[in-house]
Amino acid sequence: MSPGDFLRAVWPSEGIYCLATPFAIPNGPRKGQITYSHKTFDTIAAAETFVLNNRANNDIFFAVHTLKEHTRWNPHKTNTKTGEIGATEVRSHANMKASRSFFFDLDVGADPSKYDSAEEAGLELMRFCSVTNLPRPLVVLSGRGLHVYWPLAEALDSEDWRVEAAKLKQLARHHGLKADPMRTTDTSSVLRVVGTVNYKNRADPRSVKPLTSASETGAGIFVAMLDKAVIEAGIEIKAPLKLTTDDADILGSNMEREFTGPPVTLWAVLDACGQMRRLALSKGQYGEPEWYNGVIGVGRFVEEGHRRVQQMSEGHPGYTREATEDKLKQHESYRDGKTGKPLGPTSCAKLAEACGAAHEDICQACPFWGKVHGPLGAARFKDSAPPPTVIEMVGVTPVEVELPKAPAPYMRQKGSGISVRAKNANGDEEYNVIYEHDLYPIRRLSNPHQGTEQQVWHASLPRGDEKDFTLDADMLYDPRKFTSAISNQGIYPNRGHVLQLQEYMVAYIKQLQLLVDADAQSNHLGWTDDYSKFVLPDKILSVDGTAKTAQLSMGAQRASLHVHKKGDLNRQVELMDFFNRPQYLPNQFMILAGLGTPIFYATGHHGVIINASGDAGASKSTTLYAAASMWGQPELYPINGTNNGATVRGRNERVTVLANLPVCVDEITHLPVKDAIDLAMSITQPGHRIRLQTDGVERASLGSYKATIMLSTGNNSLHGLLSTDNAAGTAGSMRVFEILFNKTRCHTKNEADTFLHELKQNYGHFGELFVGYVMPQRMAIEARMREKVKLIDEELGIQASERFWSAGIAEVLVTGEIANSIGLLSYNPLELKEWAYDVQVPHMRGVVREEYSDPLSVVMDYLDAISSNMVVMEKSKHATMDITNIQRKPTGALLAHYDIDERMLYVSRKAFKDHCARIGANSRKVLDDLNRSREGGPVVPNTYIKRTLGAGTEYGKGQTWCFSINTAHPEVSGKAELKIHLGGGQSGVEMKAPTLTIVP
Repeated sequence: MSPGDFLRAVWPSEGIYCLATPFAIPNGPRKGQITYSHKTFDTIAAAETFVLNNRANNDIFFAVHTLKEHTRWNPHKTNTKTGEIGATEVRSHANMKASRSFFFDLDVGADPSKYDSAEEAGLELMRFCSVTNLPRPLVVLSGRGLHVYWPLAEALDSEDWRVEAAKLKQLARHHGLKADPMRTTDTSSVLRVVGTVNYKNRADPRSVKPLTSASETGAGIFVAMLDKAVIEAGIEIKAPLKLTTDDADILGSNMEREFTGPPVTLWAVLDACGQMRRLALSKGQYGEPEWYNGVIGVGRFVEEGHRRVQQMSEGHPGYTREATEDKLKQHESYRDGKTGKPLGPTSCAKLAEACGAAHEDICQACPFWGKVHGPLGAARFKDSAPPPTVIEMVGVTPVEVELPKAPAPYMRQKGSGISVRAKNANGDEEYNVIYEHDLYPIRRLSNPHQGTEQQVWHASLPRGDEKDFTLDADMLYDPRKFTSAISNQGIYPNRGHVLQLQEYMVAYIKQLQLLVDADAQSNHLGWTDDYSKFVLPDKILSVDGTAKTAQLSMGAQRASLHVHKKGDLNRQVELMDFFNRPQYLPNQFMILAGLGTPIFYATGHHGVIINASGDAGASKSTTLYAAASMWGQPELYPINGTNNGATVRGRNERVTVLANLPVCVDEITHLPVKDAIDLAMSITQPGHRIRLQTDGVERASLGSYKATIMLSTGNNSLHGLLSTDNAAGTAGSMRVFEILFNKTRCHTKNEADTFLHELKQNYGHFGELFVGYVMPQRMAIEARMREKVKLIDEELGIQASERFWSAGIAEVLVTGEIANSIGLLSYNPLELKEWAYDVQVPHMRGVVREEYSDPLSVVMDYLDAISSNMVVMEKSKHATMDITNIQRKPTGALLAHYDIDERMLYVSRKAFKDHCARIGANSRKVLDDLNRSREGGPVVPNTYIKRTLGAGTEYGKGQTWCFSINTAHPEVSGKAELKIHLGGGQSGVEMKAPTLTIVP
């Protein structure tokens, strides 16, 4: 990669381009110090020419951001040549225009904040990109360390860039990547140009060369990927400082010495230190030692230090602005002969010595004497940190919101630490540090369903780390829980300060409670109870088009982990055209069902199962993944349908949390029969299961009013699985919309694999767009859904038991209309309607009989189930007598007696009643209906008759209440053939009777 290729890859197309080369100041007060000469260019080509002409002997850096102007005047900057105030500047933050890349600077060295080698830095960078899912970056070997770039397809304004770079900085910190924190958000940073040489050590020059290549990423896509990574990491983004003046270089630059710790205000110093207060009030009437050690030695370190020193010096008879500035520069440029370190702020001891014995009583009476190093340390107890801020969404715009300050007598010190003001035994006011780092609450979370409250706290930790963590409210009042909770978050106050820190946190939360409402915590995704909002894992959409940050319970967070976006919307739209062929109508149906699940509630039902069954290789799982991709990660969003993949409770919890999003279950072929029945029945119910506490009181419920569609796959029929246990009847089957998938051969295996690979890189965009369209016109869409259900019911003659089928069809057709109108999917709703009418519904009607519409079918199903529990009798004619023969013996419990001669079947009422209870049928209604008069007489002549079922046999015992069935009745004999196969080589006797096969 040439220097020009590199610069074109990372520089914007607009703005002024800047290169920097180092040089030593030849004269003046800063003689010998290294600074940088800047060259500006209107074109990248001109900059490239400069690099090529000068790279042989010089280090060459480039400003990552372009400039607004070639130079700007700064009235407060010192001219390095003349030493006078006022100079032009080039690479200031206020002069930065735009950037077309985000970057890291990974240093190598002995410092713990650096990596031991470039190889180690590279491995850690790979780990960081893997856990955050950020794109592959352009990595440059800067000589010893690494410069890392993410090139963008479009440039970002420098101020907008800083907001997003702050997320990248905090993401690196969260994941332990040792990126130079000053560089990542610094708009004025310069880095080395590829194709030049690092001459930092002239004896060992190193080439600056690329190690990897990288493709451009759309700016919006990269920002979305950052947001996703930040949300998954649970990071509360802190907005960067705002530049408010053209002449303030607030963030510093990698060309300057880094200043550690925020400066205190002059007013805090004067409040804390009596000596400094005396000097300020004396208006310049003090000696040289007091002025140099106090006014300059302390004053230059406060906010606006030079200006404050000038103000405190003005009253002296010999005062001049120039002489004062020279003394300031002298103090700044001094370096210790042994350590080479600059002068720090004056200590209390040094200031007391300079002020002399005449004023020693001031220091001796100071409550800070002997407890702090100097006046600046004391001032930190007087100078509180600014109120904490959080980023909140106002509409679609992130806004910095200021939170309350810590309540008295506590203070968050400017710089670091929590202190408490108190009085000692002598009545003097003193300040005690109870924790050495910052700690404050960000928000309160109230969970009305669970009746609990939590708080989110922000903590600063040693070595510059920061983190947000959630604390249950009751932990603030339980010393053991509290100590365990904070220590597990890396917060280690001194043992003697644990109680004080606990009291500080309680006081702060009470303050927050008075001034700020708690955020409602959601236990589920989907619609709120009033349908005015829709909850997603990262945001809550409102009907007016605005959004705010979502706060989910821990259970909801975990269950919705894979509901998110990745990649590009347009690419996902292109990918979903994979199924836009007539042969893929079943596939289209499932995909639209998944997308439109949020409007299924309008059908008045709470759920339905749409199951794809068929042979392996019929694209069932691929279709399920495509449907899941409407909302999240295609392969991880679905539940593993086997018991090894998810427990019954786990599946139920997922259904509760997703609420109005589709529930996807892959491969239910081997699901136990009982679980399949429970699944089919429970998916159509409105809520969760009821559980009791140990005291017998019902537990608080999770979730809300659910209405969802479960999409599932299996090699075998779910209808067949449900009918395995006859006790299920057809109740579960009627809740299943089962589609038979056949191999289409429209695509090759390689094409299908490529589709799925691409889908895993581009997903999750459709769902939010669909909901955004639905919300403002929800009432009209509800009406359209009801109208569609009514029309389908009329045109297909839908029976009550088929109500779930028409609801599913209506949801798909309306979703198809919406998806067409907003350009997400171009599947034809008319073709889907014809397929549903002409193919799908007739197929299901052929598989599943209407639930309990025919009482005789209920009885016939039962008789088929107890065929082995029946004794069959026949009389044989002899010369002198009739002999009753047992034609078939029962195995197991005796539940029925069939008399071939009378053509009458006697059945135990109790056993039949138990069977009806299991399948949800009304046994009395069934028998009463069959007892009514009709042509040929009643099917059940007697609904109550006592009979010894084993009469005349060794099985005869007491009498049993039975009902009788006339097997000669036309409605019975027309059902099928009853074949009694006699053993021992006898000929068979055939007669018209119920659907029953008896084999001895």
